[in-house]
Amino acid sequence: MLQRTIIKPKRKNLFVEDEEIAWLWHESKKYPKLQLAIGFAMIRGFRSEEICAINIDDWRGTPDLTKIEAILEKSNIKDEFPIIKEFVVIVNEYIQKNLHLLKNGYLFSSYTSTKREHWDNNTFATLFARLRNKVGKNHPQILEKYKTLTARYKILKVMDQGIIHPKDIRTKQGGQEKAIRKQIDNLYQEGFIDIDSKLTTKGKEYISKEHYAIRFRVSVHSIRRWFETTLYEKGLKPEEIADIMRYLDPRTVYTYLNPYKVWKNEKEILKNTIGEKFREIEMLSEGQVRLNRFFDNPEPDKIVKRVLDKKAIKDESFKTRTSFSFKDLEAEYSDNEYEESY
Repeated sequence: MLQRTIIKPKRKNLFVEDEEIAWLWHESKKYPKLQLAIGFAMIRGFRSEEICAINIDDWRGTPDLTKIEAILEKSNIKDEFPIIKEFVVIVNEYIQKNLHLLKNGYLFSSYTSTKREHWDNNTFATLFARLRNKVGKNHPQILEKYKTLTARYKILKVMDQGIIHPKDIRTKQGGQEKAIRKQIDNLYQEGFIDIDSKLTTKGKEYISKEHYAIRFRVSVHSIRRWFETTLYEKGLKPEEIADIMRYLDPRTVYTYLNPYKVWKNEKEILKNTIGEKFREIEMLSEGQVRLNRFFDNPEPDKIVKRVLDKKAIKDESFKTRTSFSFKDLEAEYSDNEYEESY
């Protein structure tokens, strides 16, 4: 029986440049509330949900605002997080000016909904998208996109293979139950879902535009990752970064740092590996190795002198190599007398 290897889909790791962060921060100064929200992703690496839920009560134990208490969404870790003094100034100014507008103390109060007291992910994402579009008028690179499969597509693919029964899928607030989605994502990452094939005729019908989503490279989430990779750039060890991010499993930090290191240093890596080997191959193919050996020879004076005599080139011209012919040098280098002395 023919056994086929299932190739795991590559996890996308898309990073933000420092100058792009600067563009967003500069433009967001026109919108203090949005700038404050972006700031928490920049200087603390908070997730969107964690930012939207920030309340003035989170500074209950530290009236100077230098530490904020928060519950992290994925790990449910409750802890205090230090804030740099430069950002404390911005937070304090915002609270002083808008205290009378905060609904039950939420910094990012929602005034368009009677059901919610503060922003949700969609509100934050929408406002950020508008900001990104404004910046993109002068800096188009910030509008770069990529295509990804939606959660619904993954679910249909899994159901099609019989891994999860349709009755296990529940609808809630227009999406799937969190636990089911997490289970499907885990199966997807582990390679249980074969993207390219292993689909029935019915399954192939699911491959259409509505099952793909277009994502922007620069997002609130990628700003959180910028915080993480900036710590690495400043010399922190991965285990120290994992502690700052409050990861339950310290190995989680490598999910983003390893691809980042390759992405950041790809040109240098290629230059020192493939580039070096390619130059060696080129030299071999053109007979340049013998020429290199000539230049490495400690006493090439007599050969050089004969070449110089032939061309009547002055020493200064030879040094600058303005009219010196390497073909003449190669011809002289092939002299038997020299090869024997070498």
